[in-house]
Amino acid sequence: MKHVIKTRIPRELVRARVRQLGHQIKKDSLQLLEQHQAKAVTFVCILKGAVLFTADLMKHLSDETSTGLELSTQLEFVRAASYHGTERSDKITIDFQLLDPRKITGNIVILVDDVLDTGVTLHTTYQQLKALEPATLKTAVLLRKRDKQYGDCFLEPDYVGFTIPNAYVVGYGLDYHGRYRHHQHISELFEGADTFPVQHFNDVPWNESLQEYLAQR
Repeated sequence: MKHVIKTRIPRELVRARVRQLGHQIKKDSLQLLEQHQAKAVTFVCILKGAVLFTADLMKHLSDETSTGLELSTQLEFVRAASYHGTERSDKITIDFQLLDPRKITGNIVILVDDVLDTGVTLHTTYQQLKALEPATLKTAVLLRKRDKQYGDCFLEPDYVGFTIPNAYVVGYGLDYHGRYRHHQHISELFEGADTFPVQHFNDVPWNESLQEYLAQR
């Protein structure tokens, strides 16, 4: 099937927003470590889409511009699958075999996902990690789709990169049948389309704060 992609969030904005989130997470984590007397901050990356986002967040935790203090960080993984092509499946599978529970218990945990859609993946993973008794458990998502979360699976993320319309997006770790993960822009994908429907990607809550942040850099 023919498909085309259109850039929606250019790499410059992606990089700037992730840097901003990384600095905020470091600031918050330092306070939480002292508050809970925890030893480390453990990032739990939901594979595969959140790999680049997680790596860049962790990289910015060591930026000298954020704070002069160093964090002890750890990285764990869980594997989730919920899409077939561009369609989200009702069946969510989450594999915790890659996760070391000892890295969760008693630590500050940041659960990282690529796209918050219906919320089932994030909610299910969150509940299972919570059962391992972390000192505190926070969530970070690169993209949040408007008005898609509902009912028992509703979970308000602590950190959100971008709020977007209900669109299928690729790039920066997000894929379509394994393709486009390496793209630095975040783009919308259309199947069997010759034209691009209008999507209001600029009408989002992060826009004003991000522009202010960029102006200070």
